[in-house]
Amino acid sequence: FACNTTLWNRGTGMGTGYYNAHAANTEALITIPAVTDVCLELEHVGFSYDSAPTGGVITIESPSGTILQKYYVTSAGPGPVPLSGSCIKGAVGSAMLVRLSAAGSGVSGAVNCIAR
Repeated sequence: FACNTTLWNRGTGMGTGYYNAHAANTEALITIPAVTDVCLELEHVGFSYDSAPTGGVITIESPSGTILQKYYVTSAGPGPVPLSGSCIKGAVGSAMLVRLSAAGSGVSGAVNCIAR
């Protein structure tokens, strides 16, 4: 991955928090909006399901569908997602999507993240 370090959205202090919860057996989606000439940095992702998921997956991707990271969820949670390195960096000027998959009949979930 190539990202000019002078363009990272380093900010000062904490990033912006995002949250989405979904109804039973539907996907939760967070869209982190693009910032012109900046690489977004995803610093934290957390999740929970209200009971054990069937096929639970957290996917972090670009709007074009390029998968940056993918994690399989096998228990209800809550839990943090172990990011590779200190953060996940997006492409310059691109949004990021964080998806928590539908997890089976009667299973609801929530996902949150911090990005800058």
